[in-house]
Amino acid sequence: MRHGRDLPLAPEKDSLYPLFAVVGLGAIVLGFLLYLVDGEAGWCYRHPDDGGYHVHASQDCSTILRSSSWIEVFAGAAGVWVFLAGIVSLIVAFLLLVAHEASRPKWDAGRTSGR
Repeated sequence: MRHGRDLPLAPEKDSLYPLFAVVGLGAIVLGFLLYLVDGEAGWCYRHPDDGGYHVHASQDCSTILRSSSWIEVFAGAAGVWVFLAGIVSLIVAFLLLVAHEASRPKWDAGRTSGR
């Protein structure tokens, strides 16, 4: 019988942890950029009952939301959720990586060190 080191290596199973890691990092960056874009419109979208003149808005929120572009309003609505989805995706990627490494065959150092 031949030793395991003489046989070709079996192909690794497809794993999804790189995909989840890339998607997670992309979502975190996108969420941060959306948070930067939203400004007053995003704050007013998240706090519709806090209308009026205050520290976060220069006018009442209904006026700000009417005069804002749809991009600012969408950024305010989606920015935090995209960021949180990125964090969840990175956690899933880490768990898949741990599961993938745990399922890999363990090499016996004592058997493979001698010739």
